[in-house]
Amino acid sequence: MDDPPAQPDTPSPPVPPPPDSEPPAPALPPPHADPESDAPIAVVPGPDAPTVEYRPSRVEAWLAANLRPLLVICIALMAAVVNDTLFVLSGAIHRPAAKTAPEAAVPPLADLELNGPLGYALAAIMLGGALACLGAALVWCLLPEARRWLKPKLRWLTVRPLPALRVMDLIAVFVAWLGAMRILSLDLLAGLDLKGGVGIAASLAVNAVAMSVALAVGVFLARRRARGPHGSNGIWPFWTLSAAAPRHSVWHDVALGLLCYPLLLWLINLAWWLNHYILQKMGREQDMHLLIKELLKPQSTAVLAAFFVTAVVSAPFFEELLFRGILYNVLRRYLGAYAGACAAALLFASVHFVWSQTLGLFVLALILTWLYDHTGRLIAGMTLHAVNNLFSLLIALQLQQQSGG
Repeated sequence: MDDPPAQPDTPSPPVPPPPDSEPPAPALPPPHADPESDAPIAVVPGPDAPTVEYRPSRVEAWLAANLRPLLVICIALMAAVVNDTLFVLSGAIHRPAAKTAPEAAVPPLADLELNGPLGYALAAIMLGGALACLGAALVWCLLPEARRWLKPKLRWLTVRPLPALRVMDLIAVFVAWLGAMRILSLDLLAGLDLKGGVGIAASLAVNAVAMSVALAVGVFLARRRARGPHGSNGIWPFWTLSAAAPRHSVWHDVALGLLCYPLLLWLINLAWWLNHYILQKMGREQDMHLLIKELLKPQSTAVLAAFFVTAVVSAPFFEELLFRGILYNVLRRYLGAYAGACAAALLFASVHFVWSQTLGLFVLALILTWLYDHTGRLIAGMTLHAVNNLFSLLIALQLQQQSGG
């Protein structure tokens, strides 16, 4: 059988690509070989080339995380330096101080006796509080049923989030406070010849404004770190949060703050007398708060009103916000609840610069911190703080009237 005739070699028709497939990418042009040309050279890594991921160093990561508080610190310091420079160049800082008459000597507070209705009322409050605490201790020790009933109530603390603040935020808040205090003192008080109670009242008003600036800085930094308003929930006293809101009303906190004063007044006074005894053994004279020292002298009605507003309204509000709402929360984040409370209480007692009241202020700060953790808000602590300051001013006025000032 003959073989079939050979077919001519014809090229097969091209196969069209599938309709869903993408057209092939055009080939890249070869790199430009002219060294004097400014045209960019396209460098395409191969499929097997390793990918290098950039990881910032610890310093870069720390700077990125604390950029805002660092900017606040720099702005506060630069503003204070510029203000001081302008003040020096203006020549106002070299203004000769006016000669003042020597101040009348103020007797030590421990040497004065408190008589009259206020003295008897305070004595009854301290005695009643001490007896109530002693009775509660006896019930705790002798009645197991009462102990089982009280244990869960004493351990219960309101669940609340910590503000989104860190150490650098805390430093920025206090630098802003001191910087604002420095600037306002030079610009508002240095050119005025304020003496005695009027000067102290003006300084306290300036300090309240500086604390407002520091509080605004703390709230701003907390919200920026959390990227939302919930970052400052633990600072503002009237905060509410669905997942951790206090289970009681504001008036419950006010009543608790009022109740704590008679129960703990004897403890605060015991710490005060122990502090006085230690100073006597060390051979140091007893000092007193500048506001109490001025109240032992005759003052005008306007100065007395300024003192009472500052001590009863302004100081409890701002000090609780700064020392419990910001300082304690930051220290608690790093040191824990107990160590943070003690550290914050020690700083609170130290910044008053009254060594004869350091132990009493330390005990008071611990009580205020417990109220804050127990209620979840600062209102109970503000109430106790205000009542304590109010009775201190009333005692000073009573002693001033008895001394015939």
